[in-house]
Amino acid sequence: MKITVPLIPEKIADVKEQFLDMVANGWQMDEENKRDLDFKEEDKDCTHKETGVVIHGYPDRVETTKDGKAVIIDFKTERNKKAHKKDDIDSCLQVLIYAYIVENALNKEVSHCEYRMLRFKDGVVTCKYDEEMKKALTCKLQEFKTALDAGDFSIGPMSKEEEKEKCKYCKY
Repeated sequence: MKITVPLIPEKIADVKEQFLDMVANGWQMDEENKRDLDFKEEDKDCTHKETGVVIHGYPDRVETTKDGKAVIIDFKTERNKKAHKKDDIDSCLQVLIYAYIVENALNKEVSHCEYRMLRFKDGVVTCKYDEEMKKALTCKLQEFKTALDAGDFSIGPMSKEEEKEKCKYCKY
């Protein structure tokens, strides 16, 4: 907050309070899970075997359960609690890509994925990582590859509401 000072001085106290609340929520989420940290914010990549698409990312945290499986964790600060839905391929796509990388590039079995919504005390959204979800991931990456190969980046005419929903993961 000292580096990026809020432009409106009257909002400084509110921004500070929000930040401290997010830190406290994140701390509480870690305390509830008590898993060992495998690694954090490291650039990882691999080629998706089924589609040939090269994928990479920087998982916020990869923790290890007592049975040696990985849990992929991504922290979110958005104010919309419904931005990510449990076991939904579209809203879980980021962490599922990370899970695929951990499983295939690092040869570590993945238990599941979590989004930790730091603005909410009960803000853990889980995403399963099973055969069904792996197939859904393959379908999403195949759709991406097909569009990329065809140079087709349009999604057609739509209302502002449809555009907001369909384009929420892409700034282009």
